Amino acid sequence: MAMKTNNLCELNIMCYNLHGFYQGFSVINDSIASDKPHVFLLQEHWLTPSNLSLFDSSFPGYFSFGSSAMSKSVEAGMLRGRPFGGVMILIRDDLRTLTETIYCEERFAILRVANYLIATVYLPCVGYNDRYLLCEEILCTISAWRARYSELEFLLAGDFNVNLDKSDDHIANLVSNFMRTFHLSRCDDLYPNQKVPTYVNLALRHESQIDFILVSKPSYVTDFHVLDPSINFSDHVPLLVTTKCLNVSKAKSKSTSSSNHVKFNLTQLRWDKGDKDSFYYYTGHNLLPLIDVVDNMLSTYEAGTVPTDSVHNCIESTYASILSTLSSAGDMYIPKCHKNFFKFWWDEDLSLAKQASIDSDRIWKDAGKPRSGPIFSERQSCRLQYRQRLRQAQRMNDNMYSNDLHEALLKKNGTSFWKCWRSKFETSNKCKQVDGCVDADTIADKFRSYFTNVFTCNNNDKAESLKNEFLQVYNSYCGLPMTDDHRLDTELVSSIIGNLKHGKAADIDSLCAEHLYFSHPAIAILLTKLFQLMLLSSYIPAGFRYNYIVPVTKPKEFHSKSLTCNDFRVTGHWSEGALVRRVTGPNGHWSEGSLVRRLWCRNTLPRSSPY
Repeated sequence: MAMKTNNLCELNIMCYNLHGFYQGFSVINDSIASDKPHVFLLQEHWLTPSNLSLFDSSFPGYFSFGSSAMSKSVEAGMLRGRPFGGVMILIRDDLRTLTETIYCEERFAILRVANYLIATVYLPCVGYNDRYLLCEEILCTISAWRARYSELEFLLAGDFNVNLDKSDDHIANLVSNFMRTFHLSRCDDLYPNQKVPTYVNLALRHESQIDFILVSKPSYVTDFHVLDPSINFSDHVPLLVTTKCLNVSKAKSKSTSSSNHVKFNLTQLRWDKGDKDSFYYYTGHNLLPLIDVVDNMLSTYEAGTVPTDSVHNCIESTYASILSTLSSAGDMYIPKCHKNFFKFWWDEDLSLAKQASIDSDRIWKDAGKPRSGPIFSERQSCRLQYRQRLRQAQRMNDNMYSNDLHEALLKKNGTSFWKCWRSKFETSNKCKQVDGCVDADTIADKFRSYFTNVFTCNNNDKAESLKNEFLQVYNSYCGLPMTDDHRLDTELVSSIIGNLKHGKAADIDSLCAEHLYFSHPAIAILLTKLFQLMLLSSYIPAGFRYNYIVPVTKPKEFHSKSLTCNDFRVTGHWSEGALVRRVTGPNGHWSEGSLVRRLWCRNTLPRSSPY
């Protein structure tokens, strides 16, 4: 969040007429990457009702509230002509508990965020039938909601399709009367240097100021800008206002009974976009010295010239160093982002076209924004080329298969094909309700209660008796003898690493199978020697003891998936399914389920110290 005072914090709100979802997509995406506004007030997205989900899928970290203006056209039959209208509000996920959706129609939407009543509006343009009556009806409806929430501060923003400074315009006078009734102030009046055109159409040589942000508490406004982004295919420019609102942390504690709930911002490492060469050399540089450390400890321990505590400390420190090296290498050289952050159709040509468009736009602005001449022509040409390439690539999202799909089809691997298809073309339904509840804290409590009951003994006396019996037997337990078949060598560890399954979930230390696979070959040598030292000393590091459970929600019942992280999986805490070792079962068939941890436990746990 923004900077906070004792009772107030800052709220960043952007108002923008998209002039079509794909026209304004770049501006929203770039704004999220740079400024991360808390709220977007959007007009003219031009989407049909079935395509409104594009907002949720295209902008992770935000949830949407709004409507389409094309519902009646869709219901009437085949669509004809150009798309039109529609309003949408995007709210950042960390404000979800402070947000109350109130009302929306095809030309305006209203919601509450903290102590603010926020509305976005798109008034009809000149030439619209019964324009004055429709504007009057819209403002009357907004007035009714404003009166109902009179205890809140009010912010109204959008495309009014009229210059409010024109005193001879009926619509301007209607909006001005509305402002006087509710004591609203224009942000451009508070910051006169921002009184610039917000609608700019270079092709028609038209420009005017028709987008406004109105506030009920002008003293709370700390900043206001009319932005001029380099990549903007809309004929409107975005407006950004920063205003003070009720301190979010205090409001959250009042609005929720359990304030301990933390929303995790889940990200994943994109190994296909990372610098794997640098990752390779970095891990080699940091892991190679550890080999000598473990090798020297092995020699001295076999000679009996080193105390046991020193061996244990060596195992713990080596284990921690491996985890630290792999984790830091991933953080430095592999990008971490949300799922679907990268578009599979984006390529180097698009990056070059985008940069050329940004550079030509910068030169054009530095030259004073000429309306003709070579600088203007170059800007228009670069924008046109980038726009065409972007549209062609976006069509690929729906009309073309990726290389993964082609390979799956060629190999006739149905499972891989449909998995790839769903990941690119289908939006998975998120589970938002568990056992009739939608509140995250209540759902977490239900899971806690369920698993508490599951792991509670049926008979306390019997459980205590079994525990005592186990302890008596365990004191005299020594395990099976170690043979040559149980020896670990570098070839075995390298083979296991080479057969890792990629794309699995990361473990409790945020490490996954790819950390091993793309690491320097020194990792296999180091792990082999470390395992041998653990076998000789009958000691395992403390990190082996950790484990966590991931609940998987299903209708009318709870299921869970246990991610065992109490195993090294060749180097401790690896991802679910990572380092899978298929070993031959008693019937001669290949059996799955023997992770490296199981291989390790089978050979060493009977001789190791108890957990």
